[in-house]
Amino acid sequence: MKDVEILDALQGSGDVVRSLRFHCLRRNGHLLLALPKDKELALLTLSLYQPQTSKAKLLAKGLSAMIKLGLHRLLPRLDMQIRSESALADFVLGRQRFGFLLGNPEAEARRAIVLYRDGNALAVAKVGVGELARMSVEAEAATIKSLPKNHAGIPCIRKYSGRDEWYYYSTSLSKGAGPKWGKDGQSLAVLAQWMKHFEVQKLRETSVWNLLRSHDRVTESDSYVDFIEGLGGLEIKVGLYHGDFAPWNIKISDDGEVCVLDWEHARLDGLGGWDWLHYMTQHGILVSNHSAIEVLTECRLWASTSEGRSFLSAAGWGRYTEEWLGSYLMYSAWIAGFERDELLQAWSDGV
Repeated sequence: MKDVEILDALQGSGDVVRSLRFHCLRRNGHLLLALPKDKELALLTLSLYQPQTSKAKLLAKGLSAMIKLGLHRLLPRLDMQIRSESALADFVLGRQRFGFLLGNPEAEARRAIVLYRDGNALAVAKVGVGELARMSVEAEAATIKSLPKNHAGIPCIRKYSGRDEWYYYSTSLSKGAGPKWGKDGQSLAVLAQWMKHFEVQKLRETSVWNLLRSHDRVTESDSYVDFIEGLGGLEIKVGLYHGDFAPWNIKISDDGEVCVLDWEHARLDGLGGWDWLHYMTQHGILVSNHSAIEVLTECRLWASTSEGRSFLSAAGWGRYTEEWLGSYLMYSAWIAGFERDELLQAWSDGV
């Protein structure tokens, strides 16, 4: 959805409730951040952005300095008319201000992340406007409500609301920063804590195995068929799978509390160890710009470390590293819809 389309949808219809001015940061020609005039709220809005590359981190650091000096008010302006039938109308009650971040403009269902004050507390809302985004956000909210409460890092929904044109849910603001690459112990510890609640199952008895076995793409290669059939007898721990467990979807507070964000790909019957493989894969591809061969090599090297061997043993994979890799790549590509073709081809070729 283009900027003009999502901004128009966010403003909604009906009577004007509030007129607001924002100061905007664009990236690659697309709106990324809409910052309020208030410096404190603008800094908190900036914290919604989780830069990963050195260039993006430098940009965020520079913008932070501008905000502290009040110079962000020199950025291009955006005037919005928030109307009574808008999803944003709830966030301007009591003449409160807010800021927001817009999601990936290339995404099929583009969403907005809104930071606002809810009484004396700070909250973050994920807003979906348009049919696809609305359905996605509503489904994600339902998933979060269904998550087990004895697992670390699970957010709690404060409120939710929706109409035919939009849906949003909000959680308390998770302060802190994403994990630094190479210092991922707290992130891995969250997954280890989740696995303590998992149950061991033969893969042929899981929904995931049946999804892979019956998928149209399995017929692309006889080796895929044989591989999936061979997985059936393995006994692996099954339980909570985030589905997009990546550094930018994790916040760690100053006191070490971890909160995991963005649950749109989650399921309660995923395979232990997959989330960590996703974590390494996403960083390798999107941050380090590594080739498929390099990413696979890094994953295999980690699996051979004492930390990797201990974690994979706890998940049930043991030394079945290729089964761990292949099953994840097939699920990630075929079911979750991530771009994994080069990785899957390199893995199939035994590279």
